[in-house]
Amino acid sequence: MTVQIVGGKNGPVYREDVPLRGKKVFTCCFRKKQEVDDEMKERMAALISDIPDNKPITWSATGTTSDVVFVPKQMPECSSAAPTVKAIPKSKIGLGVLLKMGGIHNLPVLEADVLEGHIFAFEYRDAKWSWEPPAAVRLRVDRKAVAEAGGFRTPYKAQCLWAEPSSGIQPRQEYVYKVLLDTAIKEQMATEKAFLGKDSQLEQVEVGQAMNRKAVQAQVVAAQLCSLFAEKLPIDFENKPMVITPYLFMGTAGVSAIIEQFLPGLFQKYIGNEMVEEAEGDGRSEFREAALALAHYSYEYSKGKLIITDLQGVGNLLTDIEVSTDELIGEDGSILFAAGNCSKIAIENFQKTHTCNYICNELGLKGVSTTATVEADKESSAPTTSTEVRPFSQSGKAVKLIRLQA
Repeated sequence: MTVQIVGGKNGPVYREDVPLRGKKVFTCCFRKKQEVDDEMKERMAALISDIPDNKPITWSATGTTSDVVFVPKQMPECSSAAPTVKAIPKSKIGLGVLLKMGGIHNLPVLEADVLEGHIFAFEYRDAKWSWEPPAAVRLRVDRKAVAEAGGFRTPYKAQCLWAEPSSGIQPRQEYVYKVLLDTAIKEQMATEKAFLGKDSQLEQVEVGQAMNRKAVQAQVVAAQLCSLFAEKLPIDFENKPMVITPYLFMGTAGVSAIIEQFLPGLFQKYIGNEMVEEAEGDGRSEFREAALALAHYSYEYSKGKLIITDLQGVGNLLTDIEVSTDELIGEDGSILFAAGNCSKIAIENFQKTHTCNYICNELGLKGVSTTATVEADKESSAPTTSTEVRPFSQSGKAVKLIRLQA
């Protein structure tokens, strides 16, 4: 037996009997004595019988009844007949409307495009692309840029609709889809002609593909150097820097782009392509000091052959990193790494402007100087030292700063 109680604002009230197919439905009602008016008494009388005069209806704090005997009214069983479907009324269509349907009507404005293609990752240990087997993906890419275009690419927000497990891309996750600017491709072709002394044998689309591949390769190299750097930081160092993993997207008709994790939040830039420190918008935070020390670490690790530049990102996650090399042209006769390789300009700027901070000193990184400065130092007298104590992290750990004085 099913007892139906309909909840009201001030407790259970009687609303409407809702028959259940194949079930017997009983309805009972509870009301506070002081709230029962004449109309309610008449309705209750139809549902409840044999209530003694000396047994008033009461409602307890726990929602149960006391001192009352209910004889509920039994409702008839529901009919099992299928509900009838009302026919859709026919409407007349005017001749003008019929003829208008033969014209051209605009489609709704699409806010996103669905793209299908393959995802490729660059394997750092083997120094090669994961061309076999390629992993298929389907993306929904917004038509409106998520931010202003940078020097080389325009970022669009994308969502993964479907992806093979080996792609590294997760369905229903948000990503950034970065498209090369046509102006950036043309400038790269002009740069290659100036440095290599010949026109590129590749079409513009192929040049764009090569630029995207090299940009991914540069960020993967930066990610590995950053990982080694983070391992040397103290365990209690908060927000160790990390470089997010980029992927290469290859679609139909030669379409290529870079896909990486979407980073919501305030985007902060610490160092530019030419190793010029950006304006301090974070109050010279500990993470800014770590970013500067990371550039120093990459320079020393490579024995001065390269340095990671363009350090920027959200929180402790870095992206869009470039690599500048001492020699611009590689062994294969092509320009090394991506279009942001400022080569000797970046390295010389680093040598001239970098001042080791407390993180550089804690990690034992050597001081940086230009060739001219080194020769001058040989002729000068031995420097004196002074000691300064600065906090290394928010945990209160302190380290000694050794400053060289002429």
